[in-house]
Amino acid sequence: MSRPTGTGGPLLRTKLLVPAVPAGHVPRPRLTARLDAAEDVPVTAVTAGAGWGKSTLLAAWARGRTDGSLAWVSLDAGDDDPGRFWTYLATALAAVAPAAADPALRALAVPSVDPLEVAVPELLNGLLGAPDRVVLVLDDLHELTDPRVTEGLEFLLDHQPPALRVVLAARAEPPVGMARLRARGRLAELTVDDLRFTAAEADLLLAGLGAADRTNGELAAAARLLRSTLAPRRPAQRPAPPAAGRLDNLSARQLLGVIGAASRRRLPGRR
Repeated sequence: MSRPTGTGGPLLRTKLLVPAVPAGHVPRPRLTARLDAAEDVPVTAVTAGAGWGKSTLLAAWARGRTDGSLAWVSLDAGDDDPGRFWTYLATALAAVAPAAADPALRALAVPSVDPLEVAVPELLNGLLGAPDRVVLVLDDLHELTDPRVTEGLEFLLDHQPPALRVVLAARAEPPVGMARLRARGRLAELTVDDLRFTAAEADLLLAGLGAADRTNGELAAAARLLRSTLAPRRPAQRPAPPAAGRLDNLSARQLLGVIGAASRRRLPGRR
């Protein structure tokens, strides 16, 4: 079979790879356990703003799975086209379920074909006969706004075969029939409240920051400031502050920005 291209030129194969988990990542077993527990739920949505660690969490979870039948697509604004989006999706699935996805890829190779009318039904029919369960992760779904794309994905989720689990990551609730999925019990969700660091996770982050105290003055200052912010909130019955939830995998400069003015007011001399 020829190499898939889709509208807009050749596909970028690196977008079909599970991203590497950055050094210094704080393990979050309570969240990966939630993802594991939703194995039999057709759709899982991880929604939170930029910087909350959605992609890192899903990458860590995907890399920790013992079952290799997981397909990943990292989306961007260039994929906001039905032909290109479905070609990426079908190509990702072809790596783990070729018999299910190849008919859809052949249909997508015909320029005049409407993906929603031909390729998506081919994909759904192929997955209906898949012998093993397949997980499809669509990261950065908020990049796609074309109704032809989102409506097509909604169609797939409405007719999702039992062998397919879809995991969506986006900065806001995607317009793919989430309310209907929720009402039918077909949706598991992780939101900002779940992604926010616990005090124990913040301690792990601070321990990692402490290793840089002697070599990076800016990072050390941020770590000390965060310690002062967290200190009064350590008891288990009180939640970690919102600032802490966004610190996973940030640079020193970003770390200082996330702590923000609210935290700086806690410094001596501030009110």
